Amino acid sequence: MTSGKSQLIVVLGDVHHLFDLTYTALSQIEAQRETPIAQIFSVGDFDLFMEEEDWDYMTGPAKYRHPEHSQMIREVWNKWHWPTTMIGGNHEPFHKLRKNGELGEKLQYTDCGILPCSIPQLRVYGLSGIYHPQHLDWFSKGDREKLTHPLPANWKDIVAKVEEGVLGKGRLTYFKEDEVRKIKALPVRPHLTASTSLIPFLIDIRYK
Repeated sequence: MTSGKSQLIVVLGDVHHLFDLTYTALSQIEAQRETPIAQIFSVGDFDLFMEEEDWDYMTGPAKYRHPEHSQMIREVWNKWHWPTTMIGGNHEPFHKLRKNGELGEKLQYTDCGILPCSIPQLRVYGLSGIYHPQHLDWFSKGDREKLTHPLPANWKDIVAKVEEGVLGKGRLTYFKEDEVRKIKALPVRPHLTASTSLIPFLIDIRYK
């Protein structure tokens, strides 16, 4: 960094609602390194289901839904003190993330593009969601037949369609074709390329 002082950055993946263990591990990292964590990035499946009813929006088999853990998640999140930015995987409360872009002031979320962070010199790219071939054309023929015109233009509108039951909840999980184009257009260092089969992934981490 330009200041010559290193800062501690932690990248988390697949926390899967185990916030009590994660909090303990992060605290141990700080103690061992004798350095405060400057920034946390979550690259998917953070599972911040703070309300029991949020689990209804988690796609995937029912065995992965654990509303009984929501109280623990709330308790840990109340004492969570690290700047945290995330992109979503397929186990997220997307009905809130896609609609509001946040889950309170402690967390910053990005659908697609440059992730905000607490280190001004750091630039991180991210894309939320998972791949589905129908979403490269965005809507399947069956979905199109159910929709009234105009088609939902943004995530907030799509969340509304999901809440109305017009679209399935899985539609909140898949990234969109225009987001793929956006992330591929961002500049990267010469040795990095933006794949055409993107998954939740930090494409480039670098100092400006």
